[in-house]
Amino acid sequence: ADTSKFKFVVPQYCTDFGQELKVVGGLPQLGDWDADQAPSMGWNEGHRWTLELTLPKGSFEFKVIMTQGSHTRWETGANRVVQSQPNTDTALLGPMNRPIEITCQVECPFNQTDETRLALVLPKRSITDALEVARAALDMLEARKHKLSAQLAASPDSARRHQMAAMTEAISGQSVSVDTLSNLVVQSGNSDKVNVPVGRLDVPRGSSVHSLNKIITNSFLPLSQVEPLTPVLPATSRPRMLPQRTAP
Repeated sequence: ADTSKFKFVVPQYCTDFGQELKVVGGLPQLGDWDADQAPSMGWNEGHRWTLELTLPKGSFEFKVIMTQGSHTRWETGANRVVQSQPNTDTALLGPMNRPIEITCQVECPFNQTDETRLALVLPKRSITDALEVARAALDMLEARKHKLSAQLAASPDSARRHQMAAMTEAISGQSVSVDTLSNLVVQSGNSDKVNVPVGRLDVPRGSSVHSLNKIITNSFLPLSQVEPLTPVLPATSRPRMLPQRTAP
């Protein structure tokens, strides 16, 4: 697919009658920086605002604005940035090669453009399926290690010692996978979705998509290449596309 699903979230913003929030940015779906053409966000309980869109792959910049009639209040600071690689497959494949839909949630505290946070939202069932496979793989590795240990005791040669070291390392990595997937399931509570914040997983620096790839790969769960998403750059690292806009 040439598109990805995004969910923009403003955690809390209290409005007066007639005011609404919009997401405006450098894509036709975001109004091409035209406030009048930008899509509106929906109000939710707790003054939480959300907007779900399917956007083309590739990096883009945006801001959240508040409108009331002809009046527009722009966020100050640098543009928010979401970076992704085009021409890659975003389909994550689970057991029986069933596709797992990934939504990128972009949390945007209003007027705090350096506080943009990315998270991947996946169906909880996909994580529980991966957890079952990971546990089965761990059991298999531990059984192999037990058998190898007996062989090593009977014939302590260097080749078996190397195999034992490799098996111990594999079990350690698989245990991390099981623990991480278990924590994701527990922390999701009663929700049918699991949120994986960018940078949360304990793997080398990179995107959460790649982190999740590593966990699922270690769990022996088949997967396709997944689109890498990276955190928003600091405000000072990118020039602004538009001049700073404030309410008159």
